[in-house]
Amino acid sequence: MNPNLYCEEVLKKSGSNFSSVFRFLSPDKRQALTAVYAFCKSVDDIADTVSEVSIAEKKLTWWQHEIDRLFRGMPEHPITKALLGPIKQFDLKQVWFMSLIEGMLWDVHQVPIQTLEDLEAYTYRVASVVGFMSAKIFGARTDNTLEFATYLGRAFQWVNMIRDIGEDVREGRIYFPRALYESHGVTETMLRLGQNTPQIRSFLATEAKRARQYYAKALSFLSSAERKAQRPSLVMAAIYFDLLDTLEDSQFDVMDRKINLTSSRKFITAWKVIIKEMIPFSGQRSSSSVAVGQD
Repeated sequence: MNPNLYCEEVLKKSGSNFSSVFRFLSPDKRQALTAVYAFCKSVDDIADTVSEVSIAEKKLTWWQHEIDRLFRGMPEHPITKALLGPIKQFDLKQVWFMSLIEGMLWDVHQVPIQTLEDLEAYTYRVASVVGFMSAKIFGARTDNTLEFATYLGRAFQWVNMIRDIGEDVREGRIYFPRALYESHGVTETMLRLGQNTPQIRSFLATEAKRARQYYAKALSFLSSAERKAQRPSLVMAAIYFDLLDTLEDSQFDVMDRKINLTSSRKFITAWKVIIKEMIPFSGQRSSSSVAVGQD
């Protein structure tokens, strides 16, 4: 199969928030982001679905070698073949791809996350580096815009971790450090029982506030000169914080179900951002309602 078509198939099957921004990109940027997403999805699926540690490790090690081949101009996989042009055109760094794989290895080996700093280091690997690649494809020209991507990726990952906490616990993963949830009277047993207790709601409300703080920090690095190029990032931010609004409205009823936005809601939210000509979005709650469904 043609490498670009292969990557498009990966995207179509995913229902990712990435797809919400593609209509606003030029063909070359859309193709590049599709290839980046296909890579991210492929290594993430290994960490999520391959239960045998040795097999998952072997697969991720193969991808490390494949990224090395990519940057030597000799890729073998359809995804890396699709990335061969974009890494040169958009100056995508090898270390970013390798950092993402390292983050997946943290998942596979269930590296203990004991402090907030540990969790931020994890989110750097699995989210911020994806933000770097996206920002460069969108047209980032300054180091400050990459700092914007650092905190934006972290904010997005925090929303994901809040939404997915019940599912993650059932799979044996607790990403949030013990000190963060114990400060609200939450125990590991409470999390594993999957009950939506007042203590868990209080804990997740605090983490939702932290996600908004990360987004505010991200915006502080985005200059007016760079803002137009980063519109796709801001579209994604609006979608993520619509989702966070929805999680709050449900009183964080996420221990035994997964809440998502409908495709139509994502579409409407994306166009609102564009139509308003990028009026600064603060990450604060919007006044509009948010549809909930499964994509």
